[in-house]
Amino acid sequence: MVKNHDDGSIKAFVPSDIDDLIHYLSTFDCLIGHNCVQFDFPVLKKIYGWTYHGIIEDTLLMSRLQRPDRRTPPHCKGAGPHSV
Repeated sequence: MVKNHDDGSIKAFVPSDIDDLIHYLSTFDCLIGHNCVQFDFPVLKKIYGWTYHGIIEDTLLMSRLQRPDRRTPPHCKGAGPHSV
């Protein structure tokens, strides 16, 4: 799912729509994602040869930089580490 923060619209994509997704993402000046720097963008590059050339904001990286000592909540035992 992709939310356009300019107009509030939300678009859903399924695996067969990957070309449409890549084209749609390419229309934005800035993309915001959670763990997109370490996962989403490398996967899209490796499998589809797509590289995003705009501004990228990764909320997981932001969170880790703002709170590097944050402990994993007890109810999230299967979660990965929060450290950078």
